[in-house]
Amino acid sequence: MRWACSPNSLGYPNVFLTKFRDPGGRSVKVVVPLLKAMLLSFFQSFPRSLSYAQLEVNIRRQLDSKIVLTDNDFRTMGDVLIRFMLDGIVRLHVEPGPVFGPENSKPLAFSPARHGAEKEAKVVPNLRHENIGLTQINARVLSLLDGSRPVDQLAAELLERAMKKEFTLMRDNIQLSDPQEIRPIIEKLLAECLQKFEKLALLVH
Repeated sequence: MRWACSPNSLGYPNVFLTKFRDPGGRSVKVVVPLLKAMLLSFFQSFPRSLSYAQLEVNIRRQLDSKIVLTDNDFRTMGDVLIRFMLDGIVRLHVEPGPVFGPENSKPLAFSPARHGAEKEAKVVPNLRHENIGLTQINARVLSLLDGSRPVDQLAAELLERAMKKEFTLMRDNIQLSDPQEIRPIIEKLLAECLQKFEKLALLVH
């Protein structure tokens, strides 16, 4: 199961968030602690899938000592998940979807997306059959993710391309040319791109 929403930025200090937004931007207000804990659990695991058994464990952990949960409470979870699915809040899968994670030392992009990036397409498909818009630098990075190079080699290749002026990096409206200045920027940019691509379902195992 995958949760497709993001919690809003109301800044609540505890786990009992009271308002979420669905993929269409509609506010979803939740007042039942069990359901709040359920949505928060999806948020914490996103973009990775979450099994029903792990969902129950997470909910019990979040609500431990706060309220008493009965077996009947958990029997309603199936109905709630179906309702959330129909409302577009979660997606239900028989098998967990493939996503990039820390165990992947050599990032691999979803091949249709990578091929699109190589051809400088502005929009590419992801693993969820959605169209994802790419910036020029996003496309540069995505096109390199063929699963053959670890992150440090990817950073080195991006640095080499920047030095060849295949793309430019600016600071205070001044183009950077010193590799010592560019290297940490490239490393940070690559890390941010990989994190973004993971959330957008553009990376696979």
